[in-house]
Amino acid sequence: MKKLLVFILSIVLFILSSNFVWALEGRIEMAFKVGDEVLTINGKETQVEKPVVINGVTLVPLRVISEAFGAEVSWDGVLKCVTLDYNDVLINLYIDNKEAVVDNTKTELLEAPRIINDKTMVPLRFITENFGADVSYDDKTQQITVIKESVNENSIKDFSLILKKTSKERVGDSFYKWSIDYPKTLKLSRRNFNGSQNLFVHQDETYFIALSINDKEEQTLDSILSALLNSVREGYTLINQQKLKSGQDEYIKIIYKDKEAGYEERYFIKDEKVYSLGLYYEDYSKYKEDKEIQKILDSFMLEFRSNGTEEDLSDVTPEGIRPYEDKKFGYSLKVLADWMEVKLEDKENEISFIDENNNKIYVSVHSIDEGQTLEAVVSKGLEFFKREFNQEIYKLESSENGKIGGKDVKKMNYTIKLGDKTIYSTDICVVGKNYKYNFGFIIDAETFKDSEKKAKIISMLDSFKFDEPDFDELGYILDPDLVDTTETYRTVENKDMGVTFTLPVSWVENKKLNNSQTIYYQDNEGIMSVTIVVRPGVSFEEFSTQLFDTIKMSSSMNSNVSLDSEEDTEVKGLKVKKYSASLKDGNDVIKESGYVLEKDGKVYLVSLSISNYRKSEKNAKILNDIWESMKFE
Repeated sequence: MKKLLVFILSIVLFILSSNFVWALEGRIEMAFKVGDEVLTINGKETQVEKPVVINGVTLVPLRVISEAFGAEVSWDGVLKCVTLDYNDVLINLYIDNKEAVVDNTKTELLEAPRIINDKTMVPLRFITENFGADVSYDDKTQQITVIKESVNENSIKDFSLILKKTSKERVGDSFYKWSIDYPKTLKLSRRNFNGSQNLFVHQDETYFIALSINDKEEQTLDSILSALLNSVREGYTLINQQKLKSGQDEYIKIIYKDKEAGYEERYFIKDEKVYSLGLYYEDYSKYKEDKEIQKILDSFMLEFRSNGTEEDLSDVTPEGIRPYEDKKFGYSLKVLADWMEVKLEDKENEISFIDENNNKIYVSVHSIDEGQTLEAVVSKGLEFFKREFNQEIYKLESSENGKIGGKDVKKMNYTIKLGDKTIYSTDICVVGKNYKYNFGFIIDAETFKDSEKKAKIISMLDSFKFDEPDFDELGYILDPDLVDTTETYRTVENKDMGVTFTLPVSWVENKKLNNSQTIYYQDNEGIMSVTIVVRPGVSFEEFSTQLFDTIKMSSSMNSNVSLDSEEDTEVKGLKVKKYSASLKDGNDVIKESGYVLEKDGKVYLVSLSISNYRKSEKNAKILNDIWESMKFE
């Protein structure tokens, strides 16, 4: 896009969603000049036999194709036949023969493959275009560029290849039941794994169309329109808004603009889903004149016709699952069709899938040391679990050996008590030569007790398969949970407040909260903290009364806050008011131990907090050590 997209409404929220990767996934790019021995393949320089041009056809070493695309290559010496297999595209080429076979269909090449200097040379454009790539030539630089954009590399479908080859004029999704006109000037640029978010871009990038599908929940067309109008009036010029019909389906349409760009959004509700169709057009004056874009938007239907006239983007099998494959990390599994992929762009080795109730399955990949057994890997993981988690909250109920995908696995079954809720978790570990795979589920009690729902979740895990990747390519991936976290301590001294204490060197100061009367530090995960507040000129009794009145008032007004205990005691030779309190934070509970004391006319409040979920013996000792180290001057 040539201008910064505005951050408003569903189009931009969809694009910027953390569940949706903005950068094109699996992009393949190759660049070179004829006669050069060095090609750039996916940003890496590779030395090869020089590409040559024969009768206007560029021939490149076969290795270039296999390295760039990851195509499987086989050779039949008797027939002198090279076979390339890439994303279900099968190409047979015959040395010194212009006849080729693509997916069992014969075709004639402009120039035959050859063997030059003992290297197999094949026609670049013919192969890469059949793989769904675009080939361009720059007259000025004489550079040839091959670009293949993968819409979603984890799907079993190569969407960019399918749409590049299709002759159908409409595209849609048989699972979500929608369809729209698909002129050759558009391309599907992005699609998330479960197909609920799709981005179509015009070839010259003057506009894009975003289609997003979400659960209806409590929304109505009127409530959506009201929210849209409120958002637009804050910073945009409203052009028009209407309630219309497309066949039997009612929808709302709103048009607005900024200084340069035009926006149009349409919302439909059907079968408990909200379908939002949003247009961003970088030049509003051109948008007003563009009859083609209105034709495309008007063609959108909440219907998919399975009569062969519409290209189906759905990759849902008749059994209601979407096959998921991560070629880089070498694993695959079958995911229920309506579960959504959740992935951080910069954390490639971990992924989750969630349903509408936030039940989750996950996969993570990390390295293991050479020769490590499954039992040794699991034992290391349990050491971390016992060291870092509250065993009364997060409890290992059982463990068992098993097999999944023909591999030995270890299953660890946990319960997690969060307030009045119980969460159930199973973590499964399998190891290869260089890597371990952890995968499992975290589900609520209702799902756990529903035998049918639970069986479907277990079936996803049972479908897990892995074929360990090449260590030289993937490299070492350290498991942060297994890093030695032995802490060294440092001393913090605040002369103005008259307090000195020690804490782990990894703890960080919150400079926004710290001032002449407050000190605040927390660990690097944010699960533990220490706060010291000094109040000169206030009596011990007055401050204590105010503090406890405030806590008790908060607990009476908010069920998430409770004062669990309070007592008068003597610590460090000083009169101390000690208390403990709890604060519910989502599914977790923050436990606070507090001390009110007076020294040399100053009243201090010391608060030590920790997530109850992580209140292990080790972490509780760290907080106690901080308190024991405190000196008040």
